Amino acid sequence: MDSYVDGMVIPDEGSDRAHTAGRTLIQLAHVVVRLEDRALTRELGLSYRQMRILKHIDAGITSGTELGKIFGVTAPAISETLESLVRKNLVAREPHDTDRRAVRLVLTRAGSELNARAHKVEIELSQHLLGPLTEDDIENLLDLAHRVLVPSQETLITRRLSQS
Repeated sequence: MDSYVDGMVIPDEGSDRAHTAGRTLIQLAHVVVRLEDRALTRELGLSYRQMRILKHIDAGITSGTELGKIFGVTAPAISETLESLVRKNLVAREPHDTDRRAVRLVLTRAGSELNARAHKVEIELSQHLLGPLTEDDIENLLDLAHRVLVPSQETLITRRLSQS
């Protein structure tokens, strides 16, 4: 059984390396999200979820229903988050071009500006996280991350679509 020292996974001698690597990856994901959430809250007054929603709207996802599916949350949960962004004047609801019953979500000027600032926060965090690595380390990390990330995202999307 692995042990933990200062929150780090320390593998036992006979430990399954794949399990240890997986646990370390999960731990890293949690730490990165917490660091990003804290930076966004401190510098921009945004939660991690709010920032991700701004990025998705900026990328052309303009339906609350679609955002809920992407984030894997219920309609009331996504509505609550969207309403907070509307109250902050970061997102506006506009009439849909072809469906009179629907609305399109768009970033306001303030939302676009905050989205750009959030991107800068991401860059700063990336530089902080990857600062100790060499260019070769970063290339290797990118390769390995894509090899793990792509199939994981496909699995997640498939599960979400099957629940719709």
